[in-house]
Amino acid sequence: MRQIQIDGTNKSVDVYIIDSTTGLPETGVLFNTSGIDLEYRREGAAAVNVTEVTLAALTTAHTDGGFLEIGHGYYRFDLPDAAFATGALSVSIQGTVTGMIVLPQTIQLVAFDPDDAVRLGLTALPNAAADAAGGLAISDAGGLDLDANIAQTGDSFALANGAAGFAAIDTVVDAILVDTGTTIPATIVTAQNDLDIITGASGVNLLTATQTSIDAIEADTNELQADDIPTTLATIAGYLDTEIAAILVDTGTTIPAQISALDAVVDTVKAETVLILADTNELQTDDVPTLIANLDSVVDTVKAETVLILADTNELQSDDIPSLIATVGANVDIMVAGIINGAAATGTLSTTVATTNLTGYADEQLIGRIITVLSGAAEGESSDITDYALTNGQLTFTAMTVAMSNADTFKIT
Repeated sequence: MRQIQIDGTNKSVDVYIIDSTTGLPETGVLFNTSGIDLEYRREGAAAVNVTEVTLAALTTAHTDGGFLEIGHGYYRFDLPDAAFATGALSVSIQGTVTGMIVLPQTIQLVAFDPDDAVRLGLTALPNAAADAAGGLAISDAGGLDLDANIAQTGDSFALANGAAGFAAIDTVVDAILVDTGTTIPATIVTAQNDLDIITGASGVNLLTATQTSIDAIEADTNELQADDIPTTLATIAGYLDTEIAAILVDTGTTIPAQISALDAVVDTVKAETVLILADTNELQTDDVPTLIANLDSVVDTVKAETVLILADTNELQSDDIPSLIATVGANVDIMVAGIINGAAATGTLSTTVATTNLTGYADEQLIGRIITVLSGAAEGESSDITDYALTNGQLTFTAMTVAMSNADTFKIT
């Protein structure tokens, strides 16, 4: 079985074709012979058809699908690189030709390179011939005689070489002694000098200096006595208790009282609002000043209570209460003025009639009031109301220039 490296490129195979009747080798088959259909099938995958093309000569460069007779029933067939891609361990070559048999063959896909004569593409091995520079070492007949060199080590080397061998060993030992007798002491002296600089003393023993440091750490540690920590913690706890108690007195007594007062004011506002809503259509000119005076008194009370709350707690922000008071005041002004806000709704929308989202008003209740459009194409238009129907909140008014549209807002005063 032929082997080709996985992800090999520009690979060709020899295909053998015989006569389907006689079994003799077929000659003269061309890339376009009737019924020719060559394909490859990777292990675990479906067969893939290859489009056959002719080659100018057997020496022509690889061409996917290239097909040309070699002789004696053999034909060159150039396979696409996809046949050898990673993901399969083998690929089969097969096919048909009318009246002939294409003998199938299987190619093993391997991780090494069968065409590498030195190391089969295995990078763990030296990429050089054995006994050559960078190659594997050999023994006996090679340039590096391992067997002879192994016999020349240690005492064997000395015995084999006599006095000269012992002299060579002595020379090596002397070199070692020179190194350890000069370099190492010098290194020790340098280390001692560094230690003297760190400790601020001369000739300090490393063990002594280390023990001194340990003793100092133990002395510092012993200063943390069990009876000191609880005392410190108790002092801190007492301080926290005092501060928390002060906070609780402030937030637990003063604020609830202020909130209660504010609640009472809010209840008053609610009650007054109910009266205003119930009596909107019956407001008389001579009643309004009295009602406004009452509401002004309520608002003043709210302001006074709010000032006390702001002064008594840091949790209430000064920029929130004025905004709330302003909103309440605006709502009160709207209620006093009897302003009704609404929006046009889908139904009848013309220059004289508008269906709206208004509810809660009796038929004809809004006659005589003024409607002003606040948004849309009719924004700014005003007219007097001549009729009101509860059904669909329909308003009838003196003709405007432009009709309102769905969702246009308005106010009634």
